[in-house]
Amino acid sequence: MNVAVVGHTGRVGLEIVNLLKSSNHKFTAGWSSQGQKMFLADEIKPAIWNPKSIDVVIDFSQPENFESVVKWCQGHKKPLVSGVTGLGEIKIEKLKEILGHDFKFEAPIFWASNMSIGIALLKQFIEMSKIFNPTRVSISETHHIHKKDSPSGTAITLAAKAKQAFGLSKDIPIEAIRTEEVFGIHNVKIENEEEIIQLYHEAMNRKVFASGSIKVAEWLVEKSESRLYFMEEYILDVEN
Repeated sequence: MNVAVVGHTGRVGLEIVNLLKSSNHKFTAGWSSQGQKMFLADEIKPAIWNPKSIDVVIDFSQPENFESVVKWCQGHKKPLVSGVTGLGEIKIEKLKEILGHDFKFEAPIFWASNMSIGIALLKQFIEMSKIFNPTRVSISETHHIHKKDSPSGTAITLAAKAKQAFGLSKDIPIEAIRTEEVFGIHNVKIENEEEIIQLYHEAMNRKVFASGSIKVAEWLVEKSESRLYFMEEYILDVEN
């Protein structure tokens, strides 16, 4: 699998590149978050990507790149795995804003606010918790001081999941904490009149996000239907 990485010099992007180099896959091209410059993997000078040398694109860059990346992938019929946060939850409506309301998918797009399998399972636990009849829910998240979006995209997604699952009318409060080199901690506190449940997830390193995105890319390139995919579908597919 020949992989192009958007944000290849970023923290997660570097992890993805290193994993690709030690795998059976190939890192063929990069796209800098700064200045949106394309690079070939073996060259220092900027160069236009050759679609023939790319099977899938993985994007872990900044929100301002998302539109350009989506347009390039759809224009060249290349699958896109996006872990970009800071734009809210990516839905069909967002793609219509970018590609036009009468657009037709030319290649599959996968988006997740977090590529961790553990976070995907946490979402399932939230869904299961509706039998708990919650009366109060709160979320806290802790990340490193360099993280630009606050609260995290993952926390926003978890809050939306809980609000929908529990049939709540008000938005769920999110506490965002920024401290030293924390890779990502999310805690969901669910209460009723008799009990409290706390769902806790901590990423121990950035490799979990990089390896998750590569696994999803392997899965996505096999999909024959061009549409928008989400982590829940990947989990169900892998389980079966």
